[in-house]
Amino acid sequence: RAVLAMRSPLATPLTAERLFGHICWGLTWHGGPTAVSDFLARMSGRNPPLVLGEPVPVHFAPMPVPLQDGFIGPDVTGKRQNLWNLYRRCGLMPRAALLRAADLTPATIREALDAAGWPRPMLPARRSRVRAVASRLSGAPLDRTDYLAAEWWPDSDDGQVELLIAADLDAADIERLLTLGLADGVGRAASVGYGQVELMSVEPVNWPQVS
Repeated sequence: RAVLAMRSPLATPLTAERLFGHICWGLTWHGGPTAVSDFLARMSGRNPPLVLGEPVPVHFAPMPVPLQDGFIGPDVTGKRQNLWNLYRRCGLMPRAALLRAADLTPATIREALDAAGWPRPMLPARRSRVRAVASRLSGAPLDRTDYLAAEWWPDSDDGQVELLIAADLDAADIERLLTLGLADGVGRAASVGYGQVELMSVEPVNWPQVS
C-alpha cells in the first residue's frame, strides 16, 4: 500500500493507468529506452511485477461491482441511505467494512458498515479555471482561452490517497518506481504547478484471512 499526498490541485484525475504511464516515463527519462522496454517485457509475462489499484481516499477501497450496480445492498434509510448512495456514486466502500463483509449479503454488509461507523470519505472539491493560452513555440499569448477543471484535495491526513499494489517487488523498489513517476508532476498542466503529488510511504499489507 502506497500513501500519496496532493501538494497542489490536480488538473487531471489520478488513475492507475495514468500513474503507470508516469512510471514508464520516469524509467525512460532516468534509465533510457532499454529500462522501460525491459520493464514492459516483464509486465507481459504471467506474473507482472507491478499491478496498481485505483487510487482511493485513505481507509476506503473500490466498491465491488454487484454493490455499485445495485444488485446487492443493505436495508437502510435516512442519513445512512444518503451515505450508501454516496458510496455507490463514488464507487467506494470503507475498507474495514469490505473486509468484514466477505460474503456480501445485505445483512452482513449492514452489520459491517455499522461496525465501521459509516465513515464519510474525504473527496476533492472540483473547480473550473479559465487560463490564457500561450504559443508553445514563442510563448506569446494566443487569442483564446483554456478551461481547466481542477480537483482540490483536502490538506490533511484524511485528504490523502491510498494506492493498493500487487507486486513481486519489495517496498524499496516500488518506492523507487513511484518516485520516478511522480518527480515531474502528474497529468495536465504539471509544468505550471498542477499535479504535484508526494509519495508519503510504501508498506506491505497483511490482509486478514476470511474463513
